[in-house]
Amino acid sequence: MAFPRMTRWRRVIALIKPNVMAELQRKWLHLQATKKTDKIKKLVNIDGKTIRGSHHQDQNSLHIVSAYSDANGLCLGQLPTEEKSNEITAIPKLIAQLDLKDTIITICA
Repeated sequence: MAFPRMTRWRRVIALIKPNVMAELQRKWLHLQATKKTDKIKKLVNIDGKTIRGSHHQDQNSLHIVSAYSDANGLCLGQLPTEEKSNEITAIPKLIAQLDLKDTIITICA
């Protein structure tokens, strides 16, 4: 019984819905952007990564597309690619979720 509290936290975190958490993160980042300078949205890098070790039995590894704010070192949003798809279909969905007016967006190919 080395980590009795760890299982409690694991249960609590498992109850959090990812889409609700992502929306809260977006709202928090928007508040941070309005408090500070406009630099947070001047340059946003979008890139996809495959999460190593995320495959499970017959399922493929998880592939995520992320939008990263260069000025603040913050991840503005993430979106998993759909099964049997690639980054090209996920990038427009991610951009639509973020308010990126007057922003330079770079996409790594």
